[in-house]
Amino acid sequence: GLHADAAFANSDSTARDAMRFLDSVVPGLKLPITVVRLDASLREDLAGATRSEPVPGIPSEGDDFVLCVGTIESRKNHLLLFQAWLTLIRRHGAGRIPPLLCIGKPGWLAQPAMTLLEAAPELAGKVRILHGISDLDLARLYERCLFTLYGSFHEGWGLPVTESLSYGKVPVVPRHSALVESGAGGALFFEHQNEPDLVAKLEAMLLDADFRAAREAEAASVTLRRWPDLAAQILA
Repeated sequence: GLHADAAFANSDSTARDAMRFLDSVVPGLKLPITVVRLDASLREDLAGATRSEPVPGIPSEGDDFVLCVGTIESRKNHLLLFQAWLTLIRRHGAGRIPPLLCIGKPGWLAQPAMTLLEAAPELAGKVRILHGISDLDLARLYERCLFTLYGSFHEGWGLPVTESLSYGKVPVVPRHSALVESGAGGALFFEHQNEPDLVAKLEAMLLDADFRAAREAEAASVTLRRWPDLAAQILA
């Protein structure tokens, strides 16, 4: 901040966070910040993707699943998602709840979430973790999933939310930080760290096909830019 003439932020939320931080370090510093939202569609970029080696564990064609994309680490809050999945299975039975497919490697402070997976036999086969997925495989997973789920504690934007909307799939996300912006118009929001509210939203998406279809129509109506549009905005 002391050396920059200006800065870019990827959301209004991030710009506010940056200004609060700067003011705590250098009170009164005025730094112009231009917001360049990451609201660009993934679909066009993946149209020419090529397949890597097949990855075991990807659901078979025709099988229902919910998709969660992001490194398995504490700040992404997979623990809450796994707890909610366990509640759903215990309440409705494993036969009515499809698998939650998580794409991402276990990372920083992932142990509490992984410990729950090991301790709860009901989650065996119902929460799957894969990594090393090719772009083409990821695109197909977005196309085939029922909807997506993302539970992060705080985000500067949340690219998996925009990726989900690229394919007309509803992202179920907490109502906070920049997720309010990335999910605007298409996401189904739950109250942060409120497992009963999350479970209620998941029940509606999983067990009420008409509700899910109506939300998908909203998600499909969200207008996204192209990545070259973002580059042009920065250059301008």
